[in-house]
Amino acid sequence: ASNFTTTLAPFLAFPPDPDLKIEVPSFSGKSFMELYKLEAYTRLSLEIEFKTYSNDGILLYNGKLSSKIGDFVSLTLKDGFVEFRYNLGSGAVVIRSLQRVQLGRFQRVVAKRYLKDGLLAVEGQENVAGRSQGTLNSLDLNDNLYVGFVPGFSKIVALNTGVEHGLNGCIRYLKIDRREVNLRYPSSKEILRSYGIRECGGNACSAIPCKNGGTCVSLEQKTFHCRCMDGFSGEKCEYKADPCSSNPCGDGATCAVMSPEEFTCKCGPQKTGKFCDKPRKDLSDIDIPDFMNNSYLELPTLQNIKHAFSMEIWFLARSPDGVLIYDGQKLNKKGDFIAVNLANGYVSFIYNLGSGSANITSRHPISLNKWHSVKISRLRRQGTLKVDNDTTIVGKSKPPLTELNLALPFYIGGVPNTRYVHQDSGVKKGLDGAIQKIILNGEPWVRFVSKAVRVHGVRNYKGAPCTPGACLHGGTCVPRLGNHLCQCLGKFTGKRCEKRKLFTKISENDANFIFTLFIRAVRWS
Repeated sequence: ASNFTTTLAPFLAFPPDPDLKIEVPSFSGKSFMELYKLEAYTRLSLEIEFKTYSNDGILLYNGKLSSKIGDFVSLTLKDGFVEFRYNLGSGAVVIRSLQRVQLGRFQRVVAKRYLKDGLLAVEGQENVAGRSQGTLNSLDLNDNLYVGFVPGFSKIVALNTGVEHGLNGCIRYLKIDRREVNLRYPSSKEILRSYGIRECGGNACSAIPCKNGGTCVSLEQKTFHCRCMDGFSGEKCEYKADPCSSNPCGDGATCAVMSPEEFTCKCGPQKTGKFCDKPRKDLSDIDIPDFMNNSYLELPTLQNIKHAFSMEIWFLARSPDGVLIYDGQKLNKKGDFIAVNLANGYVSFIYNLGSGSANITSRHPISLNKWHSVKISRLRRQGTLKVDNDTTIVGKSKPPLTELNLALPFYIGGVPNTRYVHQDSGVKKGLDGAIQKIILNGEPWVRFVSKAVRVHGVRNYKGAPCTPGACLHGGTCVPRLGNHLCQCLGKFTGKRCEKRKLFTKISENDANFIFTLFIRAVRWS
């Protein structure tokens, strides 16, 4: 246990104050304790009692040297939920509590791991289990264990933990496997190094001053700073931002807040444009919308997709990259979302239910300038993808969350600004191509362009299969992927409506003869 490696960091470890005696350590966001590394090759048991004044923060972290990618284990708070994470070399496992913890109250958490299996138990909540994918089943750590924060906080640590701040709160009990850790400072011989530790109760955030989900950060001399969530401002995040207060939308339009700095105008049936100040063009002549990289259709948020849904899209692409559909929950690159993209010709169905994304990708690239069918479906965490007649591919999003919650408009062929899409969505550019048909939960969307609340840069597609002359004598061409049907006017028939129907005129004598035969047949019967 005496062989350990410390991490170089911009923190100086001064000799402890001889008059300083801490029974229950308090952490202020960048405070930390450094302990010997965990011996967790095959199994690990952690038990901790803590209270937090903020919804985000690091409780425990042990990994490779903080600048290197590799195995790690962490216990953190994210959006008020407890998260137990570990990576054995085959990808991170994220086990998340089912409920948020209560701010300012001590609570007990137990996290256990044996080989690939993990378990998280939060006091007063149901246990949550998880399992690592792949064949690797050992946890190889070579850095020390950090409590409260990781000095020299790196992008690797942020990526591993999913949070950007240390703990704002207190830890009164820590047990590793069967051994209780002595957290009394500076008397404990288990604490190798520390920074900014105070006695619990002296934290300026203990009164939980930040409102509306703001994160409290302790500063010097018992002061604090509130990091406000999107949509709020003020010293304590007490003010709700409203970009619609200036009434930016045109007459008859409704302004909707999208973020503290962003809004969207929901236009009436006769208006379009960002501010609903432009007359809407007649879209009735657009049978198949054609998109040109920066085009998009904006429709109302998808409905009836929370637990399960199926969708089929018929499309043609002139470029190997682009978005077919996108719908999300938030504008901060986080939250739930669904997306169907093209990347290097491969079709991807990507979605996130709040606990980690699923990315289901086709086995083969599509052919450009040809019509294709992509079918997607989702039932709770499980999703499927089928392109044309290829094999159905199955994938799953990360546990434990199983519901899809969307709040933003549904976009087809592109989005107004890729800056606001989810960071995992893969949405980078709009579609260069056309979309022939969309079927949601078995219901075809008839002339869906006319249902759009906003249309940008979309034109009517002209090309196969409904090329000029495909149907004759006024017949209507109905596309069916790469083929078509002709709906003929009453006087014509044939595959292309090329044949005139024949009508035989019956003379008066012929009619009398047919009538006489009919009467005789009735008498004989």
